[in-house]
Amino acid sequence: MPRAEFYDVIKQGTFYIQIAPCHKIEELSDTFMTREALELMNAGNDNWEWHSCIYLGAEITEALKEWIEMIPEGCQSTSKKTPKINIMYRELTHDQIRNRMPSGYTIRGNKIINEERQIARIGELAEQEKERAKRLREAKAAAPYVRPDYITQTDVYHIREAFHKILGREYTMNCSRAYHYTKEHSIFKFMKRLTNWDEIAKEHRKHARKKEYSQDLKYMKQVWDNPSLDPSLEP
Repeated sequence: MPRAEFYDVIKQGTFYIQIAPCHKIEELSDTFMTREALELMNAGNDNWEWHSCIYLGAEITEALKEWIEMIPEGCQSTSKKTPKINIMYRELTHDQIRNRMPSGYTIRGNKIINEERQIARIGELAEQEKERAKRLREAKAAAPYVRPDYITQTDVYHIREAFHKILGREYTMNCSRAYHYTKEHSIFKFMKRLTNWDEIAKEHRKHARKKEYSQDLKYMKQVWDNPSLDPSLEP
């Protein structure tokens, strides 16, 4: 079938027109467009005639420019819209809007976003979080270490973590940290076959502050010597 030279306009919105080819002039409706007009409207798009809906690029570009100018100075986004932009949101999908956005801008939900300002803000927040974490570490390091005067599950955890590091380094092995054991099947029996208390204490010192290990090692040694004191043991 030869190319149609005339197209009926079935439906028209602010940002699109819906067309259908018409090969007989006598059958044209009162609202129609010529091939020439449509080709000018879709310059650079050779596939326009394979689609029944044509989006009006110039109108979309103008509306996006208008929306971009609504982002307040120094702000990274806005959700404010003019009536025209609200119509664009109704007539186009998010992807259709996003794909026509000028470089450096995008949309998310009902907001238009200046990506450069957003990236800068994310960087600022990351720096603030970094400083906050640094202050917390410094405060924790400066605070006195006070621990209970009895064996805790943390003491057992420190022993097991030191053992895992030794096991990986000396034997290139791993042992599940979810290892389940009872008084009759204690992991301490396994650990004592492969290492000793001096190595455990030395390994723990590498990863703990002096004010901590100087108090912890006493209780860790007690449970190492007598695993039945492990508070996490099942009966």
